[in-house]
Amino acid sequence: MAAQKQPAATIFKWLRDNGQYLGAITGQDDVALKAAVQVAALWCVADSHGRSCAADAFGACVEAMQPGTRYLAYHAIAHVADWHNRGELWREAHLEFPEGKFPECKFAPTEVKHQ
Repeated sequence: MAAQKQPAATIFKWLRDNGQYLGAITGQDDVALKAAVQVAALWCVADSHGRSCAADAFGACVEAMQPGTRYLAYHAIAHVADWHNRGELWREAHLEFPEGKFPECKFAPTEVKHQ
């Protein structure tokens, strides 16, 4: 039985498969996004205290990214959770939504497009 890859190892392929452009990612963005998706996975399984801590950590990871690439972390939440969890974790992490809309993921269900 093959070991399942961690979300950090598969996030870039997942984002590309969902129509996201990754050309603006810097080395710091790379590390921060990988950390953010791993923390999002923790948020999904944690108890209420752990969930709060994970949301804070997710926010710190996202803040370490360039403002123009942070929307990728928003979409990365759906890699480890349900599509509707994107807005929930984003708000729990006290992150602001930019003016306008994030570029949407190709396979996001219509009812959960950017809120």
